Amino acid sequence: MRTAFLFVGTLLVFSACTWESVHYGKEVSCHDPEFDATELSFNAQGGTKSITSKGDFWWMNNEPYVEGMYSEEFTSTRDSIEREVIKIECQWFTIEKKASRSKQLTFTLAPNETGLPRGFDLELQYGDCGGEINVTQSAE
Repeated sequence: MRTAFLFVGTLLVFSACTWESVHYGKEVSCHDPEFDATELSFNAQGGTKSITSKGDFWWMNNEPYVEGMYSEEFTSTRDSIEREVIKIECQWFTIEKKASRSKQLTFTLAPNETGLPRGFDLELQYGDCGGEINVTQSAE
């Protein structure tokens, strides 16, 4: 009897591990939107640049990662129907997605008068996966 419980317990443990590895490994729902750029560089004068994706199943995370930490000084605007973040505004930059299923993402940076280079990362989600867009701006 004890052997039977041990066998059943071992079977359950290995079954759970197999499900976890399949679930978190090969069969994850991941549809990379394939942006035409994942790194943007701006000069000290700032300006506007847009990137485009092949797919439209992606969304922006709510908080930008500025200078190595999550920024608390930002506002975000959500789509009124799908409640997806479509605009993030920070002190020196704005990120905008025209509509929730848009394939274009626009970055606008103010002139950099700090004397130091600066940058931020925008985290994206697509299905169960994620990626980021890295934006840098040179010093004057």
